[in-house]
Amino acid sequence: MSMSSTRTIIQRNNQSSEINLGRNVQVPCPAMTNPNDCAFFVMRYMELYDGDTSSLLNTIQPEKSKELRSQILYYLIFHRCNIARLPEDIEAFHPVAEETAPDQA
Repeated sequence: MSMSSTRTIIQRNNQSSEINLGRNVQVPCPAMTNPNDCAFFVMRYMELYDGDTSSLLNTIQPEKSKELRSQILYYLIFHRCNIARLPEDIEAFHPVAEETAPDQA
């Protein structure tokens, strides 16, 4: 069963449902060059997308996927909300005064 038919069934059976019956829209955006970068591209797309695709086309550069991966991993690993203790080898890279990645603050 597809998401489209699932939404339609729920909407018909429950008129107060807030499930949107909108359509799927394909957004033009840069493609990744490395299959391992998929999650990082999706995270950046979600961060940047505001209904205007030009922000995706002009900001995301597939040739810089290694840098994007590094920035997002840094942000996730050293985020101030993380409560798990990091291994010493990783903790050595934790900045003293900084809580988040420089471009993510």
